[in-house]
Amino acid sequence: MATQVHACRPRDTLAQVEATMREARIRRLPVIDSRGVLVGVITLADLAQDAQDGAVQARVEAGDGAGGQPVAGAGDELL
Repeated sequence: MATQVHACRPRDTLAQVEATMREARIRRLPVIDSRGVLVGVITLADLAQDAQDGAVQARVEAGDGAGGQPVAGAGDELL
């Protein structure tokens, strides 16, 4: 069993989330707010859906090749 818990913040980019998942070899990542409270979970399937919907391509065309879309919106709701 893993001893280190990996998590992301609502303002982390999808590229950051993907890198964390890849490095930690995990498929799900808790999203925690600044107080450490769980506000959601982002999955590998969520990242795949984002790519399929063309959002990644739209960001690349806008000049942000790193995929700079935040994980959550203004209300800290998981996208």
